[in-house]
Amino acid sequence: MKKNKLGRVYGDNTLFQIGENKRIPDVSFVLAKKIPPTGEPIDIWNFAPDLAIKVISPSETHNKVERKIREYFDAGVTQVWKIVPEFKTLTIYFSPTETKILTENDELTCEEILPNFRLPLSEIFID
Repeated sequence: MKKNKLGRVYGDNTLFQIGENKRIPDVSFVLAKKIPPTGEPIDIWNFAPDLAIKVISPSETHNKVERKIREYFDAGVTQVWKIVPEFKTLTIYFSPTETKILTENDELTCEEILPNFRLPLSEIFID
């Protein structure tokens, strides 16, 4: 991503204004064309990332997670990836209702945002 100057990846210390709420995805990606010429904001991004990644903990409720995913799409996110380590699954949300579930035997791609990106999920779901 850095080599191709597609954009920037951020960790769980980056705050985004998502509608009326502030959200901190576990991982996020912002396309280079959306990063202001003056640089990254110091405190909060006033728009949704292009990609939001949420790692689900066993204590999180389904309704709470689904509500956050809908908020991201309402704010303009292109995709959300929901990772459930307990079940070794990654769900790609193309919209709040259009999804694709991948398992540790699959390869993750994201041509819409990250052309040529490929990640065998066996590399992240390590026992």
